[in-house]
Amino acid sequence: MLSPSLQPITIGAAGAGAILFAVVRARIGSTAPVRRLLKGDQVELAGASRAAIAAGFRLGHVAAVACTLAGVTIAMFTTRWVRTHE
Repeated sequence: MLSPSLQPITIGAAGAGAILFAVVRARIGSTAPVRRLLKGDQVELAGASRAAIAAGFRLGHVAAVACTLAGVTIAMFTTRWVRTHE
C-alpha cells in the first residue's frame, strides 16, 4: 500500500493520463500515438495527432489547476469556519 503522502500525486497522475488518453481517442479514434510516445519511440506525428496530444495535456493541466483551486478554497473556508466557531 502506498503511503498516504503519495496517494494524491498518484491519483493526480492517473487522472491526467486518463484525460490525455480520452482526448486523443475522442479526436483521432486511437491512442496508439500516445502509447508510442510514452514508450520512448521516435515517432513522426501527423498534425491531427500532435494537436490531439497538445489538447489532452492542456485539458489535464486545466483539471489539475481546478482541483488545486477547489482544494485551497475549501481549506480557506474550513479554516475560517473553525476559527469563528471555537
